[in-house]
Amino acid sequence: MDKILKVKKILITLIFISLALGQLARVPIGGYVLGLYLWDVLIGAYMILCEFPKYSKIYPIFYKIGFLWILWSGAIIIYSYRYFLNLNEYLISISYLIRWIAYFLFGFLLFIDIRENSSLKKFLSTVIIVFGVLISIGGFIQLLIFPDFSKLDPSLLWDPHKNRLVGTLFDPNFTGIVLVITFLFAMYFLLMKNLNHKSKLILMIYSFLSLFAIFLTFSRSAWLSLAVGIIILGILKYKWIIPLAVVMAFGAYYLVPRVQTRIAGFTDPNDSIQYRFESWSEAGLVIKSNPIIGYGFNSYRYTKRDLGLNSYENELGNRSGGGSDASLLLIWADTGIIGLIIYISFLFSIALFSLKKKNIFALAGFFAILVNSVFINSLIFPHVMILMMSTGALLFND
Repeated sequence: MDKILKVKKILITLIFISLALGQLARVPIGGYVLGLYLWDVLIGAYMILCEFPKYSKIYPIFYKIGFLWILWSGAIIIYSYRYFLNLNEYLISISYLIRWIAYFLFGFLLFIDIRENSSLKKFLSTVIIVFGVLISIGGFIQLLIFPDFSKLDPSLLWDPHKNRLVGTLFDPNFTGIVLVITFLFAMYFLLMKNLNHKSKLILMIYSFLSLFAIFLTFSRSAWLSLAVGIIILGILKYKWIIPLAVVMAFGAYYLVPRVQTRIAGFTDPNDSIQYRFESWSEAGLVIKSNPIIGYGFNSYRYTKRDLGLNSYENELGNRSGGGSDASLLLIWADTGIIGLIIYISFLFSIALFSLKKKNIFALAGFFAILVNSVFINSLIFPHVMILMMSTGALLFND
């Protein structure tokens, strides 16, 4: 048993190291549409080492609702075979559902392992903080040596971000929300736990490091998510945190002209927020064509093509063409209104369980991600999903 636990700890470490590598840990097996990530293999190895438990009433209700969503989305993807033009596209869609299931089961099995092996708590907490440090450092290095993504080969289809911290994820918005999650996680231990001076100092340094990194992403969705998390913490317990955050925000606004430009960009017709509106409208058209049961998980790219909604030279669209800029709209388009209701029930059962456990940091993180998912497809993004499942497994065992 001790040997298996050691191997699991090694796998957990490697999973988060590979996550920190981001796109550098991707092996393309279907161009930009499909890739195999190192962490997918490692998560599969972790699950092989675990014994799948029998049904128990002690498991939080959101796990049970999650299994219900798996059953529904599995049934829909089987039924939706008739919508696909070829077997290859159908198998790609199935592979993404398998990935979602794997991340969910990883979190579920972690929850059980932590309950049975208390030593995993401190270990996993340390790994997640180190992961946040690596993501931040990776972003700083990228900003120093390669600040202009417009110099990349256009055929790679990466957005041409300039002078923004995009990190190893190659996207400032996703990097931003990942850093927001790890920042709130660090604050949980800094404010809630009786730590020694050395641990507190390390967490304080990381907290400032991650805040600076979030700022340098110049991602408004990340800034908004951070604000939501801080407001929830301030309202529910730490009153002092809101005025401190307001002072820092106004300082950044008046001292850094680019912050003013980013905020003023909401009214610019060429600003990215306008593309968000187009993405939401596009999702609405897909939903309207089949609102009850959808077209199957991760069929969105192919459905848009078949409905004539792709406006790119490539009929399958760009890298983001497989999803909507609003995660819940994507869930609705792919799994129908029934799938959406189940998924929303899954999400809000997490919030209710956080309230039941009186864990305001889990609640703050949840709403930070939920707000963020209105502007980018963060609920389905691997790093966000794995962080949600891992931190949830840890915090709900506290």
